[in-house]
Amino acid sequence: MEEPSIWVSQHLDCAYVQVKGKGTFHNAHYAKQFAESVIKKGVHAFVFDLKDCTYIDSTFMGMMAGVACSLKPLGSTSIINPSPKNFELLQNLGLDRVMTIKSEPTQLTTNHFSAVGKESQPPDKTAVAKTMLESHETLVNVDERNAPKFQDVLTFLREKLGDSDKDP
Repeated sequence: MEEPSIWVSQHLDCAYVQVKGKGTFHNAHYAKQFAESVIKKGVHAFVFDLKDCTYIDSTFMGMMAGVACSLKPLGSTSIINPSPKNFELLQNLGLDRVMTIKSEPTQLTTNHFSAVGKESQPPDKTAVAKTMLESHETLVNVDERNAPKFQDVLTFLREKLGDSDKDP
C-alpha cells in the first residue's frame, strides 16, 4: 500500500498541509475536505508546504487556489518550499495572484501532523470528478489565460457530471 501523501495539522487559527510525494487529483479531495472543515471552525491562515512534493498537477493547484479564494478577504493562504519546477508551474497558472508563494526555504511553526485519507474509504469517482471540475474552474477564474489550457478538461468533466450547460 502506498504511503499517505497528505499530512495535515492545525494550530490555533492556522492550518497546514504537507504534500509528501505527489499532489494530484488522487489526493486533492482529502486536502480539500480538511480545508473545508477547518475553515468552518474559524481558521484564517492556511499554509501548503511543498518541501517534499515531487509533482503537482492542475487539480491540486486548483484546489489550493480554491482554498485561497474561500479565505479572502478575511484570511491568507501561502505556499512554502516549492521546488523550482513547482514554483514555475504555480506562477504559470497565476496562483501568485491569490496567495503568497515563498520560494526561499521556510520552517513550519508546527510539527504535529496526521495523515489524511489513510483510514478513510477512497472517494467515489463522482466526488473526484467534482473536485477536478471545481479546481479547474477556479484556475480559470484566477487567471483567464488558463481558459484555453483547460477548455477540453472542463468540457469533459461537465459532460461526465451532467453539467454541460455551463460555458467552458
